[in-house]
Amino acid sequence: MARDLGITKELDKIPSVILTVAEHRRFNTLFRNAKPDIHSVGDLWKVYEEAYKDFPHWLNAIKPYFGK
Repeated sequence: MARDLGITKELDKIPSVILTVAEHRRFNTLFRNAKPDIHSVGDLWKVYEEAYKDFPHWLNAIKPYFGK
């Protein structure tokens, strides 16, 4: 989505975290279910805000990619 929405061309520089299998499945399901409704960077940001609401430091790490 970062490439498709033009968030960055340097995909290897986007922050990442190591997740458990369960965490990965939870986030993957959330984003997969939201994908049809994501048409803009703003839409994607809203999904991240919901997904990462318990991890504000993760939101702070990706905020610059969204022009925030």
